[in-house]
Amino acid sequence: MQEYSGITVIIPSYEPDENLLTTVKGVIDAGFSDVVVVNDGSGPDHAEVFGSVAALPEVTLLRHEVNRGKGAALKTAFRYIAENRPDSVGAVTADSDGQHLAKDIRACVDEMIKTGECVLGARDFTQPGIPERSLKGNRITQKVFKRFFGVEVTDTQTGLRAFPAKYYENLIATAGERYEYENNMLLTFRDKKMPFTEVKIETVYIDKNAASHFRPVRDSARIYYRLFERVIKYAASSVFCTLVENVMQTVLHGVLKSAISSLAVLELAAFLPSRIVSALLNYFINRNFVFEEKQSTGSFGRYAALWASQAAVTWLCTTGIQALVGGTEGFVYFLLITVVKTAIFFVSYKIQKKWVFKT
Repeated sequence: MQEYSGITVIIPSYEPDENLLTTVKGVIDAGFSDVVVVNDGSGPDHAEVFGSVAALPEVTLLRHEVNRGKGAALKTAFRYIAENRPDSVGAVTADSDGQHLAKDIRACVDEMIKTGECVLGARDFTQPGIPERSLKGNRITQKVFKRFFGVEVTDTQTGLRAFPAKYYENLIATAGERYEYENNMLLTFRDKKMPFTEVKIETVYIDKNAASHFRPVRDSARIYYRLFERVIKYAASSVFCTLVENVMQTVLHGVLKSAISSLAVLELAAFLPSRIVSALLNYFINRNFVFEEKQSTGSFGRYAALWASQAAVTWLCTTGIQALVGGTEGFVYFLLITVVKTAIFFVSYKIQKKWVFKT
């Protein structure tokens, strides 16, 4: 039987049953001599099974004092391997509940060695007997990744993944501490140009996946929030700053209307001070809390250029519509400028992400 020198099997585990020991012995029998098990803060009731695992000479047992999540456990293992396995060829992650068979783990590692790419073990969700929450969850997430992120993956939730050693740094830097980490990995593949392929594996669910610690509502909400976190923060920032700007602009428009006869000048006098205040506020929020720019990269100058362009387009649109309808005021005016600025919202996000805060 082939021995996998330089390959580490990573098994994160939280409150496992006897399947953990079975899984570990299975991968050792399959030719793997380096297994890293991470006890992710399991209680004393699980000390016996971890003790049995740690007694095996091929196993290194790492431990979190408290439960930190699957993502944190995987990153702990990647850091350990990067620091303590200088001749590492790669690593493969597997779940501790017996869902991943030794032959499939070997198949993923064989493909990784052959191609030099990351490998995902993809289950067949067309088979009968798939738990409903797993089936629906994967279908939804698969569509989300393809539609919104341009990443096409058959099984977004698979825990069986093989990685060449050259990608450890990228994996350690990937955001996420819990289940969202594995989805964020797929975005790292895209952003860091990490090629990946899929290998069909056997679909195994033990007692309809009853041993899983995945909480469908809470963990799904966390996953999708993390996927769209930047957009959500950007939207909140934009809504808040636009509200500040629109209120200020509406007040100035009402105060100055009797003193300024020219519609274009009135719009400029009400709009420009409001936009400057909201822009400074928006830049501060986006720089520090949305795109999290850690050091100065000249983003203020780029933001100022974008701001000037947006201001010109917004003023032209608002003035043009005002002239077309014969002028508005009060709530109708507030609604008008809100619609105009909302239309510019999506374009601005893309520009800020790709150019203004490009790091």
